[in-house]
Amino acid sequence: MAGASKTILVMSDSHGDRQIVEDIKHHYLGKVDAIFHNGDSELDSQDSLWDGIHVVNGNCDYFGGYPDQLITQLDDVTIAQTHGHLYG
Repeated sequence: MAGASKTILVMSDSHGDRQIVEDIKHHYLGKVDAIFHNGDSELDSQDSLWDGIHVVNGNCDYFGGYPDQLITQLDDVTIAQTHGHLYG
């Protein structure tokens, strides 16, 4: 028997556009199994916007506080997350 399917939302490189991230979060939170931002938000890592979103560091994230990579387990699905600058 196959595992349950998951629906995830992945975004990155919003480069300071907090409003678009907020709009996406507001629209999709609770409608998908997980939301990920793969770096270059250029927003403070302590921003409450990130509540409920898995976020990693990008090469344009200068505030610090984000991890370079995350591993997230959604039941039987493992998601490895990072920003492309670390892996070429």
